[in-house]
Amino acid sequence: MLNLNDVGETFDVKVLVQFAQKGGTVKQGDFMATFRREDPDRVQVAIEDGLSNIDLLFNGWIDKDGVTEIPGVLVAAGDIGRSPSDLLAADESLAFVKKSAECVNAAAVAFIKATRAERYIEGTSKKRSSRG
Repeated sequence: MLNLNDVGETFDVKVLVQFAQKGGTVKQGDFMATFRREDPDRVQVAIEDGLSNIDLLFNGWIDKDGVTEIPGVLVAAGDIGRSPSDLLAADESLAFVKKSAECVNAAAVAFIKATRAERYIEGTSKKRSSRG
């Protein structure tokens, strides 16, 4: 049985992010993102209408009814710092994510994958590539 009292208004996802470096190398890391639950169909319509990642996560958008304001879905970020013992404060972590294009894009993908998992299940893609 699914107890509706156990389903929170937010959920946490570990976000993997990659940063391009000089010489073509890539450094990667991860951070924890806390997202607000939102109707996946409402999000999908907004994305199809051209909603940007920064609006999805931070600024919010106006629903298709033209009246309802939907706030951004990213409510917190953590585990960001120079070392495990030197982590940024919660507000600094959120500010870092907001000003980093790589973090914004990675967090948007993580949110969409978490809320629209059926689109990312192996073997469900309509386009299949083959080697040969």
